[in-house]
This record gives sequence, C-alpha cells and structure tokens, in this order.
Amino acid sequence: MIVLKCINLFLIIIIPTYVGLTKAKGFRKREMELKEIKVALSMFRTKIEFTYEPIGEIFKRNF
Repeated sequence: MIVLKCINLFLIIIIPTYVGLTKAKGFRKREMELKEIKVALSMFRTKIEFTYEPIGEIFKRNF
C-alpha cells in the first residue's frame, strides 16, 4: 500500500513538472519568433523612411 502511495506522489510531482516545462519551451519559442518579427519590421520601416522605395520592391528584394 505504501509503495502505491509513493508512486502516486511521484507521478503527482513529475507530470505537472513535465507539462510546465513543455509549455515554457513553447513560450520561449514564441518569444524568439516575436523578436524576429520585431527586427524585420524595424528593417522594413527603416527602408521605407530612408530610401522611399515602394513597398512592393522592398518585399521582392528582401523577403
């Protein structure tokens, strides 16, 4: 009986930890994607402001 209780306790600790770490990994990945988008938009804005190129040409050349 005590072995079953220990196994249940172990599972109660391990399963939520695993789920939490998996979710955190997804959030970390999303954070990196958002940073990349922010950099791309900054580059896009700079090109529009300083080169006065049409938006279509900027997309064709860079993206």
